[in-house]
Amino acid sequence: MSEQPTGVQSTIASDARAKIGSASEDSRATRQGQQDPLAVPVLGWAESLTRLGHQSLYESMVAELAEYLREAPATVEAACAAGAEAVAEDWKARQLRKESPPNEVVEFYRTTKSYLFDLTNSIRNTRTRRP
Repeated sequence: MSEQPTGVQSTIASDARAKIGSASEDSRATRQGQQDPLAVPVLGWAESLTRLGHQSLYESMVAELAEYLREAPATVEAACAAGAEAVAEDWKARQLRKESPPNEVVEFYRTTKSYLFDLTNSIRNTRTRRP
């Protein structure tokens, strides 16, 4: 013997059917080329990290690093361009080698300013421009 739904159960079932029907209509409208006015564009990782007012992640990172270091963005950008060479020079100056103890290598990367520039420069050639 099947039980008849109560008033509350009937209302819940009716609401659920309405939502499913509405979702199906939304899906059909989207497939037919109509845009959902409430749709939000999905940003990629680079766009998500780019600060407002900047056209690329690299430009944004240079500005943020300049702010952090209290240096002019042009100075930071020049240091970024020379980042890899500066890291190599700092590595040699500390007389580190591949076989150096891990704690010395960690300390090098933790305290070497040129590494910040090299990391920032590494993002330069990725496709990260805002649309």
